[in-house]
Amino acid sequence: MVQFGQFVRNSRKTSAARDADIVDIPFRPPASYALDVEVFTLARFRGRVSDAHLRRTQRVDFHIMIYFESGTCTHMIDFEPVRCEPGTLLVLQPGQVQRFDVSLDTWDGWIVMCGPQFASESSISANKEEMLDVPTRHHLHGRDREIVVASIERMHEDTLRAGDARTLDALLHHELAALFARLRLCARSEAAIKNGGGANAELFRRFRKDVERNIATTHRVADYARMAGCSEKTLGRAVLAATGDTAKAYLSRRLTLEAKRLLANTTLGIAVVAERLGFDEPSNFVKFFRRGAKEAPGEFRRRAATDREGP
Repeated sequence: MVQFGQFVRNSRKTSAARDADIVDIPFRPPASYALDVEVFTLARFRGRVSDAHLRRTQRVDFHIMIYFESGTCTHMIDFEPVRCEPGTLLVLQPGQVQRFDVSLDTWDGWIVMCGPQFASESSISANKEEMLDVPTRHHLHGRDREIVVASIERMHEDTLRAGDARTLDALLHHELAALFARLRLCARSEAAIKNGGGANAELFRRFRKDVERNIATTHRVADYARMAGCSEKTLGRAVLAATGDTAKAYLSRRLTLEAKRLLANTTLGIAVVAERLGFDEPSNFVKFFRRGAKEAPGEFRRRAATDREGP
């Protein structure tokens, strides 16, 4: 079983060295743990960490899944609250920001963490970008829920096996890749039902990937329509069906999130942040950020620093 206390001590050491940043959480298991995938219960996690640690805003540099089997709470992901209840599965990618809810003493479920070797393994490298492209929040029902929980429990059992670490790592990597594939299938089925057809869902997935690659380069819907080889109107319908909002609003939200990450995670000046995000003038960036975040960039940065330090 993973010794989460070692994981927490490493995170605190990192935060002390980076006083101006959000706490960086590296994948650094205890020396006695030789595997690249760790699986442990939420109850064990809750008993090993302090409320002060949970209150800290954290940025993870590895893939992490959090499954809630019982209890309810509000988990913060990328500065937005996410309501969690039995059946909720959260999937965080490297670079995302999170903060736990300290109001609940009865968490139960699972945490799965995997080191950077997972995404670079030759068995998944050819299509890793597509395989890892899953929503941050899932709410699992019925048979899908049973299979996902059974998969996590099986991985936990395999982390406890005696045997060669390389063989066990290979097994765990395959099991985790299969779990990601299942989550993609679940998400696509839900999207097809919600969007009324596969074409809209596929176009939105293409749009979302293009946004992730190019958000700092272009903020224009027309440019993304050209990348997708469709009209702005067609792209707008696909985005509206998938998100309930316009393509322009989606771009604004994603750009605001990227700005928040830079403001909270770095000490870059406002002008430098504006330049990195493709704004020709810092004043235009400040106006944009104020509209989306309802506060000025400097105010957000000070509030993020307060959240990091805790009460």
